[in-house]
Amino acid sequence: NHMVASGNSVPRAAAYHLMKKDGDWTRDTVEETAKYFKIVDPDPIDLISIHFYCGDAPRYDNDSEESASGLKLIKQAANTAGKPIYIGETHPGKAGLKNYKPNDPFMESLFKEAIDNDYSMILMWVWDVPGNEADVTPATMPQLVERMKDVDKKMKEKAKK
Repeated sequence: NHMVASGNSVPRAAAYHLMKKDGDWTRDTVEETAKYFKIVDPDPIDLISIHFYCGDAPRYDNDSEESASGLKLIKQAANTAGKPIYIGETHPGKAGLKNYKPNDPFMESLFKEAIDNDYSMILMWVWDVPGNEADVTPATMPQLVERMKDVDKKMKEKAKK
C-alpha cells in the first residue's frame, strides 16, 4: 500500500548516451530520458525521485544554471516512462552552502517550473540538521522558509483544480 522510490538523483544531461557501449556526452532528448528512467527505475519502483540543483539545470536546450526550465521536459519524460516524479532534493545556489538570497533566480525558476508542471513534492536539502552548513530552518533561512510556504500554498491550490 506504499509507494517506493529509488531516491536517485536527476540523470546527467547525457545519461542515456553515456550508458551506451560507445557512449558520449551528447545531451539526451526527452525520449532518451524516458528510456533511461525505464531502465533505472523499473517496477516495483513506483515513482521517480530526482535531486535537482543549480548545476543540474543545463540540459535539453537550456544552458543556464539559473533556469530550471528542463523540469518541464524531465516531467514529460517521467510521464512517458509511466511514473510520477518528485524533487527529492534541492537547495538554493551551490549545494551545501547557506547562500539563499530573496528572489534567488534558480530557486524562483525551480518553484515556478514545479508548480507549472505539477510536481507533487519538493524536498529541501538539509532540513533542521543543526551545525550542517546547508541547514534550512525558520531560524537559519527565514526568507526561504516563508517562500516555501507560499509555494506549498500555490501547489495545493493548483492540485484542487
